[in-house]
Amino acid sequence: MRNIVPPDFSEHDPALIQALSDAYDQEGQDKHDMGAVKYGPLKFTKANTIDEAMQELVDFGNYMRYTWIKLALLKAQAMEFEEVLEQLKNQPKVEMSSPFVNPFKKDLK
Repeated sequence: MRNIVPPDFSEHDPALIQALSDAYDQEGQDKHDMGAVKYGPLKFTKANTIDEAMQELVDFGNYMRYTWIKLALLKAQAMEFEEVLEQLKNQPKVEMSSPFVNPFKKDLK
C-alpha cells in the first residue's frame, strides 16, 4: 500500500490532548472501582492475574489484528478517494443549476 502522510497532531490544542489523557485515566479508575464493587476491593490479590493477563493479551492480539484490517481498508478507501479527487481536479468545471427554488433566498431583481 502507498503511504499516506499522517496528520500532525502537534497542532491540536494541548488542553484537548490532556483532556483525552485524563479521560483514559478515568476509564481505568472506573473499571477498577467497578471490579472492587463487583468482586470485592482486594479480590485482585487472590486472583491469578498472570493467567487473566495472558488471556487478555490473546484477546488484545485479536483486537489488534481486526483493527489493523479495518485501518488497512480505511487507508485503501482514503487512497481511492484521493485518486477520485485528483481526477476531478483535472476535469473541466461544469456549471450546474438547481431546478429547486430556495424559499429562503431573497429575490435580488
